[in-house]
Amino acid sequence: MQGFEKTAHFIERQQQRGITDPLVTVAIACGKKFYQGSEFVYFLGRKHLERAQRKLGAVLSEREVQQAEGTVVVVGVDNHLITTYRNPSYIRHLRRCA
Repeated sequence: MQGFEKTAHFIERQQQRGITDPLVTVAIACGKKFYQGSEFVYFLGRKHLERAQRKLGAVLSEREVQQAEGTVVVVGVDNHLITTYRNPSYIRHLRRCA
């Protein structure tokens, strides 16, 4: 995760939710990017995971791939990682807001 700085909140949430660094990297590299206020939100859906596996190879373990769908990573100004969580229906929420 070069170029990104983890906040204390991000580290705590990442550990609580079992979201690994490789998964965060894949979400940022291949996930759908949305702009909300002054933050970027990266959403990793099923299609994004399939594309990531083709593009990046086997970066994630089988277990991570199974659990990765719906991963959300919020990045603030100056590339500070703010929080991360899983919400497979997040994309529907964003489409309603748009």
